[in-house]
Amino acid sequence: MATIRQRGNKWQAQVRRLGFPPISQSFQSRQDAEKWARAVEREQDMGAYVCRTEAESTTLSLLIERYKVEVVPAFRGAHTEVGRLANIAIAIGKLSLTAITPLVVASYRDQRLRSVTPSTVLRELQTLSAMLNHARREWGIPISNAVEAIRRPSPNRARDRRLEPEEETRLMDALDSKGRNDKGQLQAGTRNPWIKPIVRLALETAMRRGELLSLRWKNINIDNRTAYLPMTKNGESRTIPLSSAAKAVLQGLPRSIDGRVFPVPGGHPNCPTYGHPNCSTLAMGI
Repeated sequence: MATIRQRGNKWQAQVRRLGFPPISQSFQSRQDAEKWARAVEREQDMGAYVCRTEAESTTLSLLIERYKVEVVPAFRGAHTEVGRLANIAIAIGKLSLTAITPLVVASYRDQRLRSVTPSTVLRELQTLSAMLNHARREWGIPISNAVEAIRRPSPNRARDRRLEPEEETRLMDALDSKGRNDKGQLQAGTRNPWIKPIVRLALETAMRRGELLSLRWKNINIDNRTAYLPMTKNGESRTIPLSSAAKAVLQGLPRSIDGRVFPVPGGHPNCPTYGHPNCSTLAMGI
């Protein structure tokens, strides 16, 4: 039989049964306390009782911090995942895990869609969903995955247009360093000598930014016109054919002592900003 007692201005219900951990909850009225106690005892009688204390006392922010420490470091895109988790924590992190309902997640989705693209929101929802599933399956926290109950935004349409010849000419011209004017002020262009060859090679090979910055000379075969990528975004290796223009770009580059084709921050696993979505952009001065 449950124990109901008044503590201060609230009513506390406590259920103690053999074979179950003791559980208590406080309510504004005695009626609510009795109703809750009867529901708990009914679930225990039917063998369907699940202790929700941990879920009720844990905020989403606390779950995110644990997930960042125990799970995220194993991801190849760990920095990107941390950024997505930060956005989620800012918006709904103060809520308890039991309060993360489909209505809450749908509201978060709609709010984010006002400021970022559907693809960005979709990836954030996928991150939230993966974390909730991990907490339930691996950590035994009795929570449901509210993300599975809502409509997810459609991803952006893939881009399939290449630069027109005149557009490419203007781009290459804009990347040429113009030096300084008579007043010693930097003129248009870029000061980083690696920008232009990176862009030229990207246009010729369609390699992703991370793939370009991870290129190493030992995986370049100039004679066979190939560039080997041991690890790509999907976790597999692939070999990129090199056009005559791509070959010329590589032949014109100096060799870095560490073996990288483009020795800039963001392309090396030991770089503090490796994997961050903005690391190469910031480092290269774009």
